[in-house]
Amino acid sequence: MTVKQRHDLPFPIPEYEYRLSEVRRNMEQRGIDVMMVSSPENVFYLTGFETTGYTSFQALFIPLEAEPFIVTRILENTGVQNFSWIEQSRPYADGDDPLIRTREVLEEFNLQQKQIGYERNAWFFSISQQEKLFAVCSDATFVDCSGLIEGIRAIKSDLEIMKIREAARLTEIAIQSGIKAAGAGIRDTFVAAEMHHAMIQAGSDYPADAPYIASGHRSAIGHAKWSGRTIDVGDCVFLEPSGCQQHYHAPCMRTGFIGEPTLVQREAEKIIKEAVEATIAAIKPGAVAEEVDAVNRNIIGKNTIGLQQLAQSAYPVGIAFPPGWFEGTFSLRPKETQCLQPNMVFHLIPWGLVPGEFAMGLSETIRVTDTGCEVITKLPREVFVKSPVSTMSV
Repeated sequence: MTVKQRHDLPFPIPEYEYRLSEVRRNMEQRGIDVMMVSSPENVFYLTGFETTGYTSFQALFIPLEAEPFIVTRILENTGVQNFSWIEQSRPYADGDDPLIRTREVLEEFNLQQKQIGYERNAWFFSISQQEKLFAVCSDATFVDCSGLIEGIRAIKSDLEIMKIREAARLTEIAIQSGIKAAGAGIRDTFVAAEMHHAMIQAGSDYPADAPYIASGHRSAIGHAKWSGRTIDVGDCVFLEPSGCQQHYHAPCMRTGFIGEPTLVQREAEKIIKEAVEATIAAIKPGAVAEEVDAVNRNIIGKNTIGLQQLAQSAYPVGIAFPPGWFEGTFSLRPKETQCLQPNMVFHLIPWGLVPGEFAMGLSETIRVTDTGCEVITKLPREVFVKSPVSTMSV
């Protein structure tokens, strides 16, 4: 490919050349002539192009041999020119039909009768758009290649690991700020504001999901965020942010209490710490995902305090755009038979909740190494305890 280095690219050109070569190698194995990429994470991974406008139709096309090109809204073309190495862009105006425009561009490059791989599972390439594209490009053969690029993305390069490490430092700053801000008489909105401020001031880009901040009974609600609730004495305070560096993430959970935790809460801390440590010890190249998940699940499952695990043990992280951090490869969960490989990165989340009362999460972002597991997030793995003395309401 012919590539010009642009100052806004997250990585040097050889990184993108390698990624493209891997995509083309997979295309050749599947008999695909051109790959149509719609997922914003995959477009960013291959080109550096980023936008929040991916809710409008966009598609990167990678021919097996010729230069890649992109079809996107004309407003987004300014980003293509500045944020990517792509030279061939064929934008459409707001009054145009983007799918008709795509057919015209395929004809321009003499690809209208080829085997075209596409991402059927791409969130922002709807079924209705797919059906219309197939109809207007009836001479082409469309083959579902969902997961082709995600499978490549699952193994991080050393440069990507550096971005994730940078994101982890920002995550730690956010959690430390949240711990400092939390207290009796403090609204959870103030905690959220302090975490956002500290993380962004330290250099975080916008994350794919806002931090999860919940207190009291709300801490035992999956994916609950701040609500304006005033934190009270005896409350559990649950924090789960992720810093972000050029769309790379490193989430982490920490849990605290306003006043000394109860014996049940201390037992929950002990169980979750044991589960985290045992799961870390089980992570290594070749380990089967469901078997690692079982290590965690068995420890939490034998508790006698009503602690429930309602989620998978880990999910992959790296590049992400809103609405979530999940990277879209495979998780550590029951019935998942894929094996771990070096430089896979996961958010390891052995956590549990006692319904209606409190949650306990002490999660980490981890990397599979050549011999085991590296914990990338570096905060003390323990609950934090704040004074029960009421502070000024904020």
